[in-house]
Amino acid sequence: MNIAWNAIIKKENLDLGYEAGFLTQLEDSIDEIASKGIKVITNAGALNTEALTRKVEDLCKKRGHQKLIVASVIGDDVSSLLLNSSAQTFKLSHLDHEEDSLQDWTLASEVECAVAYLGAQGIITALNHGADIVICGRVTDASPVIGAAAWWHGWKEDLFDELAGALVAGRE
Repeated sequence: MNIAWNAIIKKENLDLGYEAGFLTQLEDSIDEIASKGIKVITNAGALNTEALTRKVEDLCKKRGHQKLIVASVIGDDVSSLLLNSSAQTFKLSHLDHEEDSLQDWTLASEVECAVAYLGAQGIITALNHGADIVICGRVTDASPVIGAAAWWHGWKEDLFDELAGALVAGRE
């Protein structure tokens, strides 16, 4: 439901559409995070990762933590692919019922947003480039754990047993 709720909020205010509670919690803990060198990974970017990233950068500057590197993982918002006239060129079908396409859906004209869940690779890349705080939009639930574990241990993409273990840990 938070995707739909954030779509409504963002439609009303283009500066919103992220999980505001994350920013509140970060305000309470940013000094501790900075002093202890804690890495933070969140999918609180929801439908406006860029706006939340700017807010977090502003918070870091305001609190004197300019050296903290804030990164964002984007690419999950595919709304423009569905909301413009070229959407008809995409043959998007239901995952469980391939015979049903989005164009055949009776509510297709009422689509407000569309997102694709991303994996952990963007998180790993951000951490490899020195990020202290990684803001994601839609990533799979286990991606923050998988990304942190893969970065920490230097796992490559073909270490399936290790990645599967992180997947299980991230889902529980």
